[in-house]
Amino acid sequence: QCPVKVPPSHQTTSPILLSSSNNLIINNHQDDDSKTNAKVSNNNNNNNRRPGLQVIAHRGGSFSLPEHTIAGYRLALELGADYIEPDIVSTKDGTLVAVHDVDLNITTNVADVYPGRNSIEGVGGNVEERGGYFVYDFTYDEIKELRVKQRLGDYGRSRQFDGIFPIPTLREIFDLLYEWNTQIIQSHNETRRSGVYVELKKPEVHLEKGIDLVELLMAELQS
Repeated sequence: QCPVKVPPSHQTTSPILLSSSNNLIINNHQDDDSKTNAKVSNNNNNNNRRPGLQVIAHRGGSFSLPEHTIAGYRLALELGADYIEPDIVSTKDGTLVAVHDVDLNITTNVADVYPGRNSIEGVGGNVEERGGYFVYDFTYDEIKELRVKQRLGDYGRSRQFDGIFPIPTLREIFDLLYEWNTQIIQSHNETRRSGVYVELKKPEVHLEKGIDLVELLMAELQS
């Protein structure tokens, strides 16, 4: 479940003994697609709530809410995540959105909204062809009509919120963090700021379609 809850009394001295280096990445696996990374450092900081630890909410609070939704990211922040981690892909017209995979059918209702829009192609240079509803075949206006569903419902995750939340853009994720850091945290008299770890999903596949994810990301950061 993301993010992990770290006991307030936890200190960094014990984990540091596990490694001779200054930093140690702990991967707390529950299944292949659900993990939370905790970065342990022996550097002193002012985070008295959780000294020396950084919790990364992998795809948001994805055990309780569908992954890669604004609500899921917000839940992760409420639970104390230091960073949220979105998977970023691009629409046909170059809008960066957060989706688990280039195949929209895995986590959305795209087959119901756009029946017959699936295609078959080799993905990422694979010899074996793959069928799916690929995000780069849809415009952003079309993507806005979709709703997200829980990807791992068979592994104990709730499907109660399927079909409610839209696919967020990267800009909307940035806006969420800005509001969290400048308004919500300050209203609670806290100085801690949360951030974002961006994962560009299958950039080589996008390049095959003439879409440069890195270029789009840099343009978004500079806008």
